[in-house]
Amino acid sequence: MTITQLMILLPCYSLEDFQVSRNDEEAEEILAGLCGLFHPVLIQQTQNVPRWERAYDPPIAPDQAMIVIPECSEKCLPSTWLADLPSGQSIVVRRYRNLAGLWDAVRHLTGQSLDVPHPELIDDFVALGYAYFQVELMTRQLRYMSNLDEVRFRNHTVKAAQALMEGNTDQAKENLQRSFDLLTESREYFYPVQTYLIDLTLTAETTLGPGLKRDLEATKHVNLLTTGHLLRHMAEHYPETLQALKQSLEAGHVNVVGGENDESPVLFCPSRL
Repeated sequence: MTITQLMILLPCYSLEDFQVSRNDEEAEEILAGLCGLFHPVLIQQTQNVPRWERAYDPPIAPDQAMIVIPECSEKCLPSTWLADLPSGQSIVVRRYRNLAGLWDAVRHLTGQSLDVPHPELIDDFVALGYAYFQVELMTRQLRYMSNLDEVRFRNHTVKAAQALMEGNTDQAKENLQRSFDLLTESREYFYPVQTYLIDLTLTAETTLGPGLKRDLEATKHVNLLTTGHLLRHMAEHYPETLQALKQSLEAGHVNVVGGENDESPVLFCPSRL
């Protein structure tokens, strides 16, 4: 079957009333469906980007569609909708739980591979799907109309997927960047603020070994979030990592973020100030 549409059914009438307070399982399944449909193989095959539809009022007899239905959306469907779907006209993906489960289900239902020449770029497409949904959700829940240039967004995303499948990573990255830029332009229309990201490397007693040592030696700059307790644990059990940390500090490649022996809750937390 040739798929020309990618859609997910959400348990809402509109994004304005989409309920964001959900348990972990529901949240993971919804996000996996929204982001997983941005897989470059699916976008290249359909020459389109995914969209969402209302589970309360789903499309009637959608043709050549891949339809993702999170479990929390199934109870919102009309009672006979699934049974009334014409056989052979669409592919329904259900009970997938997470991103890996979704892609496994797609492979099983379609019989096709989801392999790409440079698999490290798949995460960028997943991130694009997440950013797309977040921008659209914020727009509607702040009671604005979407300002996204959907035609250009679709064209650049499809071009990125096509380029990746052809092995042209430079063109794929360039078009992905343009898609992200369009989302930024759309967000700035209703929320014009600067965004800053802080890259923190978190630590625990179980993460102080060879993996952290490799990161300290290989990464040009690390913001290491740690405590006095963990540094003592590192000195006792992973002296090689501590030596790598000292060398990185001397070279100016590491910033240690923290200061207390143990990061316990403070009396005057932000909610009380």
